[in-house]
Amino acid sequence: MVLMAVEEGRLRIVGHRGYRPGFITGFDGAPLTSSVTNAQVLATGAPVFFSSYEEFRSAHPTAPRHEGRNAWAFLPLTVSGRSVGSLILSYDQPRPFPPAERALLTSLAGLIAQALDRARLYDAKHALAHTLQTGLLPHTLPPVPDLEVTARYRPAGHGMDIGGDFYDLIRPSPSTVVAAIGDVQGQGRPSLPRPARPTVTDAAAQPVRP
Repeated sequence: MVLMAVEEGRLRIVGHRGYRPGFITGFDGAPLTSSVTNAQVLATGAPVFFSSYEEFRSAHPTAPRHEGRNAWAFLPLTVSGRSVGSLILSYDQPRPFPPAERALLTSLAGLIAQALDRARLYDAKHALAHTLQTGLLPHTLPPVPDLEVTARYRPAGHGMDIGGDFYDLIRPSPSTVVAAIGDVQGQGRPSLPRPARPTVTDAAAQPVRP
């Protein structure tokens, strides 16, 4: 089995089993426009089955064969008409692939495509939220004479390192220290943009009236 995902116009291997690493790495990064079957099924949207090695060799005379494989199923992974990857299943014995089995494998590919798409969407949202969170939190706290300062940020969500809120320690003057804590409204990714901290810093730096 080989699971491949579409990334920047190429097919990247995200998982495999039953293949030697040295053999499988040669297929990583194949362009979507290449003549290999795992790319062709994405262009057509239809799975391709080879019941025997003779059928496979007839379609791809120069393709390498891995340790006696004798049947293959190349399945496109699509979500709402959008290609997200391909799945390759190989067998050590010739396999006729009757209609019922082809339908089952096609349905399985649809479920895998949805799972892969959700996982990648989660990763993208998490990366965006982490980037925004990094912009909200200070990298370091300024030193304060005769005072030891430290901070620990723990979001309320269990198992998460992103909460959207922020804090800062501001030195508007040599004799003044302002601790700022911001509570961002909303859920999910931080709803307050990066200018939040500079705005709070500017406000804290204003002269304090008696």
